[in-house]
Amino acid sequence: MNEQFSRKDRPVFRPRPEGCVGRDPRLAAELNEVLCYCIYTVAANTYRAMVCGKADSAIGEMLEMIAADGIGHFHVLGDLILALGGQPGVRANVFVEPITLPTEENGTARKYALRKALRSSREENRRATDLLQSLMGRTEDRVVRSILSGLLHDVGLHREMLERALG
Repeated sequence: MNEQFSRKDRPVFRPRPEGCVGRDPRLAAELNEVLCYCIYTVAANTYRAMVCGKADSAIGEMLEMIAADGIGHFHVLGDLILALGGQPGVRANVFVEPITLPTEENGTARKYALRKALRSSREENRRATDLLQSLMGRTEDRVVRSILSGLLHDVGLHREMLERALG
């Protein structure tokens, strides 16, 4: 695996939502929107890893790692929603723009298709950042803020990886 996408220096984030100050069904409902978006990004990045990995294994591995982190985020968000008195729910209507990689060895066209996929992941990353930051401003619960901060940290690492890959 390309060293620039390695996990070796990443801290492990394991929040404990049991310490939330109180029930907040409104915040839980808003977190549910992030939960649904999280499932979309897992599916989108898994798809891109599968397709792009055929052309560039390092990019495929990076996108696969981002998707795997997304599954962890899904669990964290679900636990947090439950801790706040909400009920996690998922809407699974997922459409990811298809990626067409040239079959011939046209390096320029292949590079363009890979960059387009990376830009899509970066845009989803920006939206996730916006959603999480918005929620940070809506709660004073230190545990919730700590968990959201940890998720924002991970999303920031993903953004850095995507930016490096885009050059």
